[in-house]
Amino acid sequence: LAALSFALPRRDRVRALLITVLSTAILIALPLLVISPGALAAQYESWSVLERVEAGLVGSSAMELFRDAGITWPAWPVQLIGCATLLAVLILRMRDWNDRKLRLQFLGFVMVFCVVFNHRAERQSAVIALCGMVIWYLAFPRSAWRTALFAIVYFLVAVSGTELVPDAIKHMLAPETRLALPLTILWLVMLGELALLRNDRRPIAEAG
Repeated sequence: LAALSFALPRRDRVRALLITVLSTAILIALPLLVISPGALAAQYESWSVLERVEAGLVGSSAMELFRDAGITWPAWPVQLIGCATLLAVLILRMRDWNDRKLRLQFLGFVMVFCVVFNHRAERQSAVIALCGMVIWYLAFPRSAWRTALFAIVYFLVAVSGTELVPDAIKHMLAPETRLALPLTILWLVMLGELALLRNDRRPIAEAG
């Protein structure tokens, strides 16, 4: 679903949507090659029960920060706000979609989003967000503040959990400070750039 957002600015978006729906239907039915319809239905029912249980989790995500602040919302309203924000930014910048830097910037934005708003996010998930951060960083000319933010987030998320960092420093850093908080701040910075900073080019036609 996150990847499908990249089809929305294109003229062939309906084709992409139909291909996605067809591919999903095929993948859902594919186990019928080896198990009976009843057994497959039971498997999906078991998966549905598991998902309902796990829906109350927040992982190392933005929802965790809300819980720590005393806001006991379920995860889905925060996730819905994040999804709406992502789509709003896409609509806002849709006329600039032929700009390669914008597409790279949005790619990094989506990759960080997939971790920040994932109710099962964990330290291993951070590799997705860090790859998005690298794309975002390399898509722009160097600047002191962007380099500083990159270094701080990389240290907290990737380096602080390794043997390179003394245990005394690890104990000083709360788990949220080493994952959810820096990635959420990074995502908000990306959001601000996408929403507020426009390129100098005139709006151009929609990508084909």
